[in-house]
Amino acid sequence: MTAQEKNDRAIRIPPPPLLPEEQRARGQGHLPGPTHPWILNVRCQTRSGALAVVRVQVYPNMTDENLGHCIVQALSSYDALLPTEHTIVGLFGERDSVFYALQRILSSPESEQQMFSLHRPLPKEDKDDDSWYLVTLAFIVFGVTLAVALYHYGELIWSFSSGLMVSIFQQLFDIPIRELYRHGPYLIGWENLDLPTICSRITYHGDREFWRRNLEECQAIYGAKEEAFVRVCRPIMYVLLFAVLFLVIRHLVAVYGESKRDRTDRAVVETYHAFQNMIRVITRSMDRQQGGGRRH
Repeated sequence: MTAQEKNDRAIRIPPPPLLPEEQRARGQGHLPGPTHPWILNVRCQTRSGALAVVRVQVYPNMTDENLGHCIVQALSSYDALLPTEHTIVGLFGERDSVFYALQRILSSPESEQQMFSLHRPLPKEDKDDDSWYLVTLAFIVFGVTLAVALYHYGELIWSFSSGLMVSIFQQLFDIPIRELYRHGPYLIGWENLDLPTICSRITYHGDREFWRRNLEECQAIYGAKEEAFVRVCRPIMYVLLFAVLFLVIRHLVAVYGESKRDRTDRAVVETYHAFQNMIRVITRSMDRQQGGGRRH
């Protein structure tokens, strides 16, 4: 047996494991974590006592030391209460009030969906186990009371509610329109003129003195004109009201959509990276085949 064969059959001793300091020097001071950038949410308390949420972007192969420096710098811009040494080695989870090291946060895929806190969250008050019994009992009592009231006083309640709705619509639409017709500018109303003058301009029959002597007939003519003006303006007011409500709802939906846009789906991002890697492998194989064909 030659010396080379003896060396090949020799037992290979694996190298000793790296110490944490050596791992950190080689950029291996973290556990395997998500392979895509994600957002870490950290709740903090400012010096004024208000609560704020700091959002820090975490990228792959990020060490716990770099993450701690990023959190400190982000918190300083919010004027937050920082630790005495200005170093962060871990955060509290608001869901379970457990202190997690930054290395554990980086290695856990669930950290993206959690909310962390710089300080220990206040313990949540324990809810009474019998609270749902009280809520159910309150709903039952309310339902029985409402059924009895509708059975005995249904007609009275209906007349009162319908009259209340009519009164509300009159206060919101009819009264302002009538005031506009009576005291509005010349293009719309009568500029707060007296009834005899208004009737003399409406009918072109008789002067102010004539309509002053026939004031009841003048009031009837003015009332008919005013009612016609109200009937014309009422649909316009309804259209304007619905337009304002539509714009408000659309603005709220847009704001809600903008708040949800920043939340990336981890599964979608991983699928995109897998598809991108597959395209890269196919492209490389095609390039190799083309290069081999050119050599032949």
